[in-house]
Amino acid sequence: MYIKEKNWDEMIGGSEDSMTLGEYLADKGKREITLKEIFEDFGFDDPEMDFKTGEEPITVTLKGGLEPEIYYAIDVIIDLAAILLESRVNGKIDLSEFLGMDLDLKDPNITVTSSTAEEDIMKNVLSDFAADPMEFSLSEMCEEEEMQELSDLCKELVKELFE
Repeated sequence: MYIKEKNWDEMIGGSEDSMTLGEYLADKGKREITLKEIFEDFGFDDPEMDFKTGEEPITVTLKGGLEPEIYYAIDVIIDLAAILLESRVNGKIDLSEFLGMDLDLKDPNITVTSSTAEEDIMKNVLSDFAADPMEFSLSEMCEEEEMQELSDLCKELVKELFE
């Protein structure tokens, strides 16, 4: 897996928000999912979306009616950027491998595709985070050094995805 080769394991795919994203993607039951659909379901397409503070948790409905809460939208954006990059490089991503757990799926491989509109949102959010990660509420949960590492990772993702 390309993104694993980059040694991003510690920074990508390991949070509770990552697990929720993985469950959501698996529940879709599709081989190809658009970033537009994901953004609509998570509310990331809303022009008023606050990726920094996230005062209200984001909920997404999973199969069976379960509605887990996501507290740090930036976690999901970073994970989606990595998934999008993996989809571009290898044509797919194995969700079980990405999350480091068996999702008990017949086929855990998915591809995420994107349009310019969603890419622009993603690029802006990642660039904003990279410029000043301490302005994001995630900084309440992480040491400054860890936030800087995540900032550097976002710079790499922006470069690989959009330049």
